[in-house]
Amino acid sequence: IEAIHGAGGVAFLAHPHQMKMGDGLEEYVKELVSYGLDGIEGYYSEYGEKMQAEYQSLAKRYGLMLSGGTDFHGLMKPHVSIGTGIGGNVAVPYSVLETIKNSAGVR
Repeated sequence: IEAIHGAGGVAFLAHPHQMKMGDGLEEYVKELVSYGLDGIEGYYSEYGEKMQAEYQSLAKRYGLMLSGGTDFHGLMKPHVSIGTGIGGNVAVPYSVLETIKNSAGVR
């Protein structure tokens, strides 16, 4: 987090579901916030509605920004479409990007 901030970036926790921390995730996020974590991935092609709501709520509780994406990797993940995810299941609001850009001082 310190290195990311030192380079002028913002630090996000990506793919929190892949950490398989269960109830321990919130405590881990709380610790990362103490180090300056800026956000959490709140939109992702592998999230169901419940998981997406959980991560967005977690971000809100700790004053974190949201990020999101499809995790498109071309031929490595042919079932994931760029910009829309798996079967069109991802729609990241443009306001998410605007918030990140404003936080990073990008115009």
